[in-house]
Amino acid sequence: MGVMHRTYLLVVTALFCGIGPRAFCSSEGSAANERFVIFAREEGTGGWDDMTSTAWEFDPSRPDAIIERKHVYAKCHWAPSLFFFDSEPQMKPLIRIQIDDTARPNGFFVRLYEVDYKNWSTKLILEANQIQPLGYAGNSAYIGSPEGKMRINLETGRTTPLDLHFSQICNLGKTWIIHSDNSPKNRAQVFDVQTGMPTVSFNLPESYRGTFYAEASPRGEFVAMCSDVDQQKMISGFGPPAKALPADIVLVDTRTGTNTILNVNIYSCPGSGVPNLAPGFGAWFPDDERFQYISATQQNNVIDKPLTTELAKNLLELVTVDLKSGRTSRQPFDGRRPERKNYKQMWIPEYLEQERTKILDQNDLAYAFLKYMGLKHEYMEVKHVVPLVWNDACVGFSDDGRRFLLKMGPSTESKDFLYGDLEAKTYKKISSPEALKRISDLNIIGTTLTN
Repeated sequence: MGVMHRTYLLVVTALFCGIGPRAFCSSEGSAANERFVIFAREEGTGGWDDMTSTAWEFDPSRPDAIIERKHVYAKCHWAPSLFFFDSEPQMKPLIRIQIDDTARPNGFFVRLYEVDYKNWSTKLILEANQIQPLGYAGNSAYIGSPEGKMRINLETGRTTPLDLHFSQICNLGKTWIIHSDNSPKNRAQVFDVQTGMPTVSFNLPESYRGTFYAEASPRGEFVAMCSDVDQQKMISGFGPPAKALPADIVLVDTRTGTNTILNVNIYSCPGSGVPNLAPGFGAWFPDDERFQYISATQQNNVIDKPLTTELAKNLLELVTVDLKSGRTSRQPFDGRRPERKNYKQMWIPEYLEQERTKILDQNDLAYAFLKYMGLKHEYMEVKHVVPLVWNDACVGFSDDGRRFLLKMGPSTESKDFLYGDLEAKTYKKISSPEALKRISDLNIIGTTLTN
């Protein structure tokens, strides 16, 4: 949840001095109704036993450019965070806070709040031992708790229980594949998140062990689900050698429930913390007319070296399925895969186009911008201290992806924030309040105030 953090540490050695005046000019592109919210875990004088979860605000349009504390939530060891990771704007009011309580089964409980960032009014939606985000579409959010599953209407603030009892097989945004608790084991349903109702049903193969991969076509008319292989048949150890094991791909028409079972062989080997590295495997919808996947040509074949392009031509094939006719075609795989488009398209300015292949998320985008602007930087190698990978740097972008607020980790020399504007090609230092200078648990989000 919250902001993505990187395992590298961007060290700005000439961060706020000696840079040309353009770097310090005010941001021409910032909108008057744009805010950056900083969720923090503040440490009091009592150390670890004196932690408080708080919220702060930075308004780029203010001439004094200060960061103000806006809300104090609770004494606890966790910072507040967005309930839905990488939330769309309409879901950013939902905030999750985990609070210590040794009397609870997990040693904590969770509160789910709805926050109005215009006036910082806060409404408690639910308190439970645990609350899981199930998904959302439009202004409807779905949550799960020990009390059951429920739907939140963010326009009215009303919460209604779902009469349907189910488990998620896969979450594909606006469409879920679910299993109803009172259905046969291999019976699945398509769930329309917008309406909150299941639509059509279909059967999974008896051999279906679990979902290794799932994806929806661009318009959501088809869903592809690939089952796990039998992991007991993998060669023991981590990494290669990998063995080509059979699995099933279920291709479902979400409008009718009609489904096709496609056979696939996946080179399989376990990894550290990863059930199956699946070297060479891939599957995708290049458009709404076709589905493609990569399969090993020979079941049970074993490879003990990387799949180079030349090797792949002999050992892998590309299978193309025509979604209208159902016909399939096969050809040797030439190593070319389609460019994977992020479901949430990032805006990358033209002057950073040469860095596009290195920009995988907004953290990379902020890093590339600061590098372009001439800040000195390097990767820090910590030889005697093991760093906490999640506190190296924290960044939040505006809803339109043009501006960001960044805070370096507590181990760096700078304790302040950086505000960057990719459109105006400007950045400036924002002085950190004393309480935020050595924060190790921080989430930054950009939000747009609405009337």
